[in-house]
Amino acid sequence: LATFAYVRPEGGPAPTFLVRTPYNKHVAEILAYAVATQGFNVVVQDCRGRYASTGQFTFGAFEDEDGVATMDWLSAQQFPWYDPDRVVMFGISYLGIVQWALVA
Repeated sequence: LATFAYVRPEGGPAPTFLVRTPYNKHVAEILAYAVATQGFNVVVQDCRGRYASTGQFTFGAFEDEDGVATMDWLSAQQFPWYDPDRVVMFGISYLGIVQWALVA
């Protein structure tokens, strides 16, 4: 899944703001920069089959699996700024759906 990260200017472990979106991750770049300047690391990802992510988009069908896979992938990368115990998500509409799917 196509993903980009903005690391807060101070670097180092901090809460990570995760956004998974079907609306094009590049639309969130200004938000990501603004949130990073407030002390968060920001990860934004296109949902499966949307924009730069491969696969077939089927409304809500893979959001649980893809959300867990995203969290696992972030942990496996051993990014020095990533703390798996401090991940927050935000959003309404489909961005809310992907949050519920991840925690359900």
